[in-house]
Amino acid sequence: MRYPHARVKGVDYVGPMPECNVVWGANGLAAAPADAVIVIVDVLSFTTTVGVAADRDAYVVPAPDQTTARRIAAESGAELAGPRRTTAAGGFSLSPAGMTKIPANTTVVLASPNGATLSAAAAERTVVVAAALRNATAAAAAVAAAERVVVVASGERYPDGTIRFALEDWLGAGAVAAALGNHTLTPEAGAAAAAFTRYRDRLHEVLNRIESGRELVEAGYPDDVAIAAQLDVSDRVPRLHNGRYGV
Repeated sequence: MRYPHARVKGVDYVGPMPECNVVWGANGLAAAPADAVIVIVDVLSFTTTVGVAADRDAYVVPAPDQTTARRIAAESGAELAGPRRTTAAGGFSLSPAGMTKIPANTTVVLASPNGATLSAAAAERTVVVAAALRNATAAAAAVAAAERVVVVASGERYPDGTIRFALEDWLGAGAVAAALGNHTLTPEAGAAAAAFTRYRDRLHEVLNRIESGRELVEAGYPDDVAIAAQLDVSDRVPRLHNGRYGV
C-alpha cells in the first residue's frame, strides 16, 4: 500500500507507510516478515526482568528451558538463574524484584517458557528488543525508524502447554504500539493500543487482578507485579546481540 500524500512527523512521505503489527506467541513470531524488527513482550515476567537487569548494566541470555540454561551457563561461565524461589536464597531468577540487586557486567542465563523461549527462537533475526510496560515508550523510540515492527505478545500457558491469552502482554504490546506515532497500526495493533489507553491509569490494579498477577501475589511475589506494572520508568532498551540481551 502506498500513500503518496502522507506526512510523517511533518515530512512528506512517498512509499509504503511504516507498519506495526501485534501477534501472539511462537506462531506469530514465525509468521513475521523476515525484514521486520521484533519486539518481545512478556510483562510477567521475562522482559520486565531483562529490563531491570539492563538498568543495572547487566546482561541476560535467554534459554527455552532450565536444561538448556544450565548447559549455556556451564559453557560460557555465566551465572545460572534458577526457579523463582531461588530469589529468597540470594540467587537470580525470573523475579524482577530479585534482579534489582544484580551487579553491573554480570551475565545471567535465564529460562522461561514464553519470553525467553521466543527470544531464543528470534536470535537469528536482525533486530530483536525486549519491551515491557516499564520501557514501552523507549522501546518504541528505539524501533521507530523501522518500516516493519512486529510486537510479539508472549502469552501464558495452560497446563497442557497450549498458549492462553495474557492481558498483561496485550497491554504491554499496546503500550509500544501506541507510542509508535509514525507507524500505521494494523487492526490487531490498534486494538492492543486501545486496550492500553483504557487501562493505562490502572495498570497496578489490573495486573493484580488478572490470572497471572493473582498467581504471583498468592505465591508471595507482590513486588514482582508492582515492578511489572510501572509505566515508562526506564529509558533503556535491551537488544538481543550474540545471544544475549544488553544495552
